[in-house]
Amino acid sequence: MRKDEDYTKAKELLEKISQSDDVIFYSSLVLLEIIDVIRRKYPEEFAYKGRDLAVIAGIEDKIEERIMRILDIFSNWASSEKAKFVNPTIPVAEYHQKTLVNLRSCYGDVRCDNKNDKYYYYGPGNDDVQHALIAKECHANELISFDQGFGKFSTMQEFENLTITVQ
Repeated sequence: MRKDEDYTKAKELLEKISQSDDVIFYSSLVLLEIIDVIRRKYPEEFAYKGRDLAVIAGIEDKIEERIMRILDIFSNWASSEKAKFVNPTIPVAEYHQKTLVNLRSCYGDVRCDNKNDKYYYYGPGNDDVQHALIAKECHANELISFDQGFGKFSTMQEFENLTITVQ
């Protein structure tokens, strides 16, 4: 299962970083994306029992606990100086304009989902471009992602001085 593989790889990567002199940079965009993924994906792990309000409330409580645990982890990293919170300093309008320009120049791929008989887009989205813009602005040496769509950034002039590693 892909999710389990990514979790194992991420855990190994974070352990490796914690043993090194490297510092993890993260932004509010990273935190917002983590929260969004937890809210959308975590409920799928529970067996469906219909509109049982107690079950739904229990799932919501578990989601909140997981989010708080992640925020605590980032807070602990920041206090240990192993991580640094950063955000772009350019005006929001310019930031969004740069995102739009990069999305126009970097199109992903249209792929086939034979299982569900449909086509789908696979490639960088606006959040992905914004992560790369933040990394570039903060003079990060490397942007590491488990999202295969980030591989497209290695062909873009905007990010030619940023090492993009896709796990």
